[in-house]
Amino acid sequence: YNQKAEASKIVCENDWLVDVDGAKGKQEMVALLKAGGRHTLTFYRPACLTVKFNKGPKPLGCQMVFQRDSTSFEVKDIDDGAVRDYNETASSDLRIKTRDVITSVNGTKGQAPNLVQACKQSRGSVELFIIRPPPDLWVV
Repeated sequence: YNQKAEASKIVCENDWLVDVDGAKGKQEMVALLKAGGRHTLTFYRPACLTVKFNKGPKPLGCQMVFQRDSTSFEVKDIDDGAVRDYNETASSDLRIKTRDVITSVNGTKGQAPNLVQACKQSRGSVELFIIRPPPDLWVV
């Protein structure tokens, strides 16, 4: 598809599949795709950003969730810790928010449990690559 598509319609890394033949629910979309055949797919291109902050000895202060075999994790909640401290001084468009999806920690990609562990073990500066899903989209 990408080889023949217009530049504006190329499917890119981090694009989110949000609709299959008009179906928007996760289970419905998966069932349609598993059934095979030709489909009309709609993708959402999320905002992507990189944030860097000093974590120091504090805990990150995020509740994180992920699916088994995932290569990202979702920020489920923000508690006291380094992320809340960072958010207090960051511009609004660079604040870490609930539902943000982290795909890289300090430049490293991999399985979600390893990314979460890298966050917890980080001392000093932490760099997170974040993709921000649309507000009405399920994440995990």
